[in-house]
Amino acid sequence: MKAIKSEFQMKALMKNWLYLFVGIGLAVVVSASCSVKTSDLYEDGGLLWQVSGNGLRDTSYLLGSMHNIKGTFMDSIPGARKAFDEAEQLAVENDYLSRDSASYSFKSYLYMPADTTYEMLYHDLRQYEYVDSTLKAMQFFRYEAFKPLFWMSLLESIKGYKGLDRKDIMDIYILQQGIEHKKEIVYLEETEEVDRRQERMDSLRYQAIDLPLQAYFLHESLQNFSKKEDGSKMIQAYKGQNFRLLSEIIASERDSVPEETEMLTKERINRLDSFLDCFYRMTGSDRNHAWMSKLPGLMQKKPTLVVVGVAHLAGEEGLISLLRKEGYEVKPVIEK
Repeated sequence: MKAIKSEFQMKALMKNWLYLFVGIGLAVVVSASCSVKTSDLYEDGGLLWQVSGNGLRDTSYLLGSMHNIKGTFMDSIPGARKAFDEAEQLAVENDYLSRDSASYSFKSYLYMPADTTYEMLYHDLRQYEYVDSTLKAMQFFRYEAFKPLFWMSLLESIKGYKGLDRKDIMDIYILQQGIEHKKEIVYLEETEEVDRRQERMDSLRYQAIDLPLQAYFLHESLQNFSKKEDGSKMIQAYKGQNFRLLSEIIASERDSVPEETEMLTKERINRLDSFLDCFYRMTGSDRNHAWMSKLPGLMQKKPTLVVVGVAHLAGEEGLISLLRKEGYEVKPVIEK
């Protein structure tokens, strides 16, 4: 990994990745210690769904994206290119292209307390030495200025997007395609709204996870960082275009319950559980309901391709279910 030589470079890295991948570090480490509740709200289908009925003159479409998949994957989704060509309007989550890297500001909760060192957070000196040597080998020589959760989140984000340029990210790629093909572009959220939610979630996350637990998560994350993987179950299911399996994985992540360990005490689990409930509500169901106040009018006006993260389609409070409750017919586009 190349050294991050300036504050501007650090801001750019944080801005580019964390807006699309908030919470990945926590989810990766916590999920390893979880048991899972199950849900029956699964449905067969793929990544593209057609929306009709309820007075619509033309068919519109929902396309579930994956934020860390290359955009050209869109052309392997049956019917996706046809849906794109037929759409006069492209609706995406927000304006991914407008973000200014230099505007990212480091909040006070990211920094270590002046009276606390990393060595103080580890009972086992070997764990501290491993974290210290590994981060320095990655050329993060002044890492102790930031809390462990900062590095864990950043490293897991880098790992998740390994080998993927920002311009090639699926959502950004499709947005660029829409602009180039002169589609009318609709942003379902304002950039300022995304910024406020990001800051709120970051603040809550740092409150929910105390420093010793952050240090524990960072050690676990660093141990897994260089392991070769074929991709997460979510990515494999997405590339397999298996909506039922995706729905099961999404539900299991949302309903996972951390098991008690020496580090994950009951009190810590309760704090994590409260944070994750808030996280999934603010990043998931709250946004879906807000978008539902806009989508019917957009689709009535023009045939629309709606491109949002695939997790926003699944479940009882996903867009597929919410549109059906409003009287629309929503069916998967099946390859013939």
